[in-house]
Amino acid sequence: MATADLDARQGARERVVILGSGWGVMPRPTIRVSNTGYVLSRQLSAKKFHTLVISPRTYLVFTPLLNESAVGTLEFRTTVEPVRNRRYPNVEFMQGWADDVDFDGKTVRVEESVLDVGQAAAHTGGKYEGYSEQEERREKGMRERQGKMWQGPYDKLVIASYVRNKGVKENAYFLKDIADATRIRRRVLECFEIAMLPTTEDKLREHLLNFAIIGGGPTGMEFAAELSDLVHEDLLKLYPSLKGFVKVTVYDIAPKVLSMFDESLAKYAMETFQESISRSRPSIMSRSFGPVYQAAGWRAEALMRIPRVVPH
Repeated sequence: MATADLDARQGARERVVILGSGWGVMPRPTIRVSNTGYVLSRQLSAKKFHTLVISPRTYLVFTPLLNESAVGTLEFRTTVEPVRNRRYPNVEFMQGWADDVDFDGKTVRVEESVLDVGQAAAHTGGKYEGYSEQEERREKGMRERQGKMWQGPYDKLVIASYVRNKGVKENAYFLKDIADATRIRRRVLECFEIAMLPTTEDKLREHLLNFAIIGGGPTGMEFAAELSDLVHEDLLKLYPSLKGFVKVTVYDIAPKVLSMFDESLAKYAMETFQESISRSRPSIMSRSFGPVYQAAGWRAEALMRIPRVVPH
């Protein structure tokens, strides 16, 4: 489809370009937006606006369900919804990375991403986020054959993407997309298998089975509960000798968990999970994540990462 076709279908309507098809929009002081890019695209008037969604993903991830899919309670196909839908013919979609925005000229430069292998992971550090070193080298070597640029105008622009937290990629796991949930599920099982090996020291077992969730909001607490259920109701029956090493901890700077809800709900959550989930409140709010564990003589440093999870 040529951009001329988009212009022809636009007619006299204003074009609204939405960057991102994910779950949340970062609010600005002068822009009060509570919907996602996906939902917003379906709520705009078809008579007034010509809507164009630009995203490296062709689907919306219903992130609250990633908690269950990360521990195997739900299958991943239940957590996604395609952006393209015949019930919304007014919503156009183009798969690509928003490479640059000319705010004065009101244009967006987009790079194609149809063959992007990292599109199902949390995009927290650029277009190569989620790639292995081999995949990144291969993709960079194919830049002349892939990732062609195109440019399109807009009348109104909605940036529905999230920001990067420094150090997460190197030291923790995001929980924002299907690939993230897959990594967490695989990593939890790896930690238990490594902890069972006779060559693994008790100190390392404690670190491997210390699951830290950053954030005591709805997603953090729900994932902590799902992970606790998985560990205590299923995995410890398969690995009974590791019972004394497992620990699930929720970290949050707020004075209480679920601080956006009624205090009685937060109290009930902590009373319900106090035997299986512990809570820690850091004295300093950190916006970055440092190295989790270092020990001389242990090989495969990436393999020894504690599975810390950063919810959406």
